[in-house]
Amino acid sequence: GQAWTLEKGFREFDCLHHALSRKLNDMPKLPSKTFLPPVRAEPLNKRREGLEIYLQALVERKDALNSEELRNFLLLDIYYEDLVFNPPRLAKVLNKFPVGLRGFNWDKENNLLFTLISDMSVYSRIDSYLTNWQLKMEKDLENFTSMIGALECYIATGEGPFEFERLWLKPFDTQSICMHWDEKSSQVCVGLDNGEISVLFVDRDMNFKNSTEVLREKVHKARVMGVYIDNSRDCVYSIGLDKKLIMTKLTSKEIFSEKYVGEHPLTHMTIDRITRRAFIANKAHKVYICDITHPHIIHCLDLKCGGEIRAMELDPRNNFLFTASYTDGIINLWDLERPGREKYARLLGTLAGRPKVRVLKWSPSRNEIYVGSDDGTVTIWDVKKGESIYVIQTKVGEITEMAYDEQLRILIVSGKERQINVIASFSEIALNSSGSCLCNGSPSFSKKMTAKKYLPNLLLCSQQHKSNYIQPWTPMRMIFMGGQGRNTLSNIN
Repeated sequence: GQAWTLEKGFREFDCLHHALSRKLNDMPKLPSKTFLPPVRAEPLNKRREGLEIYLQALVERKDALNSEELRNFLLLDIYYEDLVFNPPRLAKVLNKFPVGLRGFNWDKENNLLFTLISDMSVYSRIDSYLTNWQLKMEKDLENFTSMIGALECYIATGEGPFEFERLWLKPFDTQSICMHWDEKSSQVCVGLDNGEISVLFVDRDMNFKNSTEVLREKVHKARVMGVYIDNSRDCVYSIGLDKKLIMTKLTSKEIFSEKYVGEHPLTHMTIDRITRRAFIANKAHKVYICDITHPHIIHCLDLKCGGEIRAMELDPRNNFLFTASYTDGIINLWDLERPGREKYARLLGTLAGRPKVRVLKWSPSRNEIYVGSDDGTVTIWDVKKGESIYVIQTKVGEITEMAYDEQLRILIVSGKERQINVIASFSEIALNSSGSCLCNGSPSFSKKMTAKKYLPNLLLCSQQHKSNYIQPWTPMRMIFMGGQGRNTLSNIN
């Protein structure tokens, strides 16, 4: 085993706490600061005990122990020689976008990348609106449209991984909010801030270099929040802040179905094409399950969380539905039962995540969910154990869209800071020098604090073990020795 001694002052603990608080939820309580450093034995011992409890709580959490901040604080990479840490890493940054991103769609089969961009500056948008109004009054049709939102199409160059060149750009005189690419019909639909939907046909025979707008209609009275092209029915499904689910025919450009869904503005839509169901969330923590063949509400799920639902993911194979509240970060996992038995849907579990969740993605093969938030972090959750295991700090700003590729094991993240980040190496992370995965042996131990406390042995397991991150060292104990102002940690294995 390894043993090492660290000298840490309270200020260093405080810096660690603030750094972790920006990434992790439900942080343990750090002993309170005092105006003057304690010098008497009683307050010194009280602070040492508090720091020991604090550090113990941290090292028992996977997400904290996997963080770079705590590993550096404990010098694990230096002193724990058997540990080789291989966290998810930023593999590629795409940053050639003129304004912030609202979303994207990566078509791996056709080597296409569609990006939905919008001007995120309120003042810049107001200036563009005024410019467009002036050009319209002057009937300057050639220059009409100062771009506020746009749809871009990129194709892979083949010069390297995730190297793209732009084929075309479709500008809009309003914000572009949401999109859906239907590969079979070679059509892409965009929902706009003014209630319009735009459908473009992308010519496959011309290697996707040309696009033609086949539909531009105002179908909603408020912002469009979700769109979906159903080529088998030759129609577009759309939802908006006007509380409506609307179905529009592509050929005739006529609305053939219009239905209010609940009493509150709608925020997110997911379509199950096989069972012909739509899952529609709103700002009042409810999800409506709707039949889209003969449009009607089948059932309503009350999520029992605060505020609006902006993130939702469906697993049609296992009939699971994941939802995340933007307001309080509560993540729910629902068992939907089989089609026709939706009224028997039951809540399987709840996770307390960080607030302001915008996107949620699910990996069935890894039993993990990836949750993107406004603060630019992606939290990885182990669903079976119900705990967060890693937090990734991206460079995209407020996260607007994510995609996880099961085959390549990469996570693609877009945000308002004009960037797309490709995060790779979702592989075995806690490895010993021989390449075998390390996992916690979960030894039994007494909760009573003693003079010497030991790290448990880490047991070897096969490389097929599904745990890909450092497991919690339970218990990891520290010896606090004397000294005014600095606490000496002797870490013994």
